[in-house]
Amino acid sequence: MTTSPRDNLLTLYAAALAAVEGRNCVRKYLQNNDLEDKPVVAVMMATLPGLPMFGHGQIEGFTEKYGMEYRRAYWSETPDSGFVAHHERQVFPLLRLRPSFSGVEHFSMYDFTSGHGVDENVFAFSNGPPGQKALVVYNNSLNATRGRLHHAAPKASAEDEGTAHAMPALRQELGLEAGLGQFCRFRTLQGNEHLLPIDQLADGLELHLNGYEHQVYLDFRMLDDRDGAWLELHEKLQGQPVDNLDRELLRLRHQSLWQALSQLLDPERLHVLAGRLGAVPLPQPTKTTIKRLLDELDALAFELRLAANLPSPEPPSGEPESSVTKLPGWLAGIAKAAVPEQLLCEMWQGKRDRHGLGPALLSWLLLHDLGQQLGLENDRQCLELLTSFGLDFAWRESASSPAQTTDVFLAMLLLQTPASPLHPAISDQLFAELFTDPQNSRLLGINHHAGQSWFSREGLASLAGAVALQAALMPLASLSAIEEPDITAALISERLRERLARAAAVGYRLDKFLHLG
Repeated sequence: MTTSPRDNLLTLYAAALAAVEGRNCVRKYLQNNDLEDKPVVAVMMATLPGLPMFGHGQIEGFTEKYGMEYRRAYWSETPDSGFVAHHERQVFPLLRLRPSFSGVEHFSMYDFTSGHGVDENVFAFSNGPPGQKALVVYNNSLNATRGRLHHAAPKASAEDEGTAHAMPALRQELGLEAGLGQFCRFRTLQGNEHLLPIDQLADGLELHLNGYEHQVYLDFRMLDDRDGAWLELHEKLQGQPVDNLDRELLRLRHQSLWQALSQLLDPERLHVLAGRLGAVPLPQPTKTTIKRLLDELDALAFELRLAANLPSPEPPSGEPESSVTKLPGWLAGIAKAAVPEQLLCEMWQGKRDRHGLGPALLSWLLLHDLGQQLGLENDRQCLELLTSFGLDFAWRESASSPAQTTDVFLAMLLLQTPASPLHPAISDQLFAELFTDPQNSRLLGINHHAGQSWFSREGLASLAGAVALQAALMPLASLSAIEEPDITAALISERLRERLARAAAVGYRLDKFLHLG
């Protein structure tokens, strides 16, 4: 009677579970059977107990195979970038979790039961200590299949060799007990998150696998649904995975706040408004847009105050003037100023080859005014409040182009930039800290070549220009930006010009730019 690949692997593990030295037989089995030339072999090796044994060129996709008796490679081969990228996405994250996979104490295999009985082409196993369980499933067939994982296969133990002991069902193996909550959540290695009622797992986990598809499920957690929000979200998702369950729950709970913020910071409207604020005299449609913005800002502040249970601030003496209403006069002033200050106007409006920073600064000013209305101490507190309701997600989702995404990123960065006692627009040390912050590397276009690091001209202009405009606009926002009272827009502009020139002089090489700062 012939046996399936899955049966052979199970037989090997029956011996491996009782004798640790037998584990490496599994590696030889994978490499000597039809799994050897499939990309999933690396996933299997990374998640099975024992020591992964990668052959020469396996990650690079080389064709030549040789053993330790070879002193050198005989073929000149180029690494397959796609194959390497596959390992970076699918395998290397699993290798970082080797402590959860390397042992046999918590290892269990499962039957994948379809409508026609056990599907012998599906490999399914779990491993990891309690609270760190992972489930690996692989369909070793060209044909798609649908079925359930329910019962773990019996296995031996080191204390009782030769005897197969019954194992708990999948739900218990994964630590998903009904008494701990009504729902469970877990994610795939790619980041998609699933939400399931715990009762739905009473008869096992139902899966659909395409031909040669594999999945690795991680981070199994129970959820106590006291207010019914998870149930409402589950009904909305209809079993579909999402990339962030917490975000979707916040969206569901605070939908009106999400809509209000998205409307206030609508990228298209801010882009048009930023381009028209410098007109003299200010056109009536622009005045109408500003009034509508401020009305929406007041409405959002009122709704946020209720949602966050914030006290009403003391009413200001006199009629308060928004920072946004002061912008037209400020822009008209720097447009007529001397050459250094005109650089700020250029940064606001942009050029043919450079996106204007006006929308990002407008967003910052609006949210600064929002924080003032709510009685918050600084801009960082305002961003933290927005984040607590998931409004940072709503803000990012409003961006529909790379330029708009950059505007959102810059505005969030400005909200986190302290107003005093110094500012990165003036302080080279603070600017260097921004420049070397890993979170800003994408904005700056940081790249590495031949042992050196470089940045982009556009990225530098965005970062340096944004902080310079913020520092120059702080008097409008009633903020004390810097210690020295004689710091002017002209000096801020001159420091910006110096940074742009220094970057060009060193060819946008990171270490030289920072050394000369």
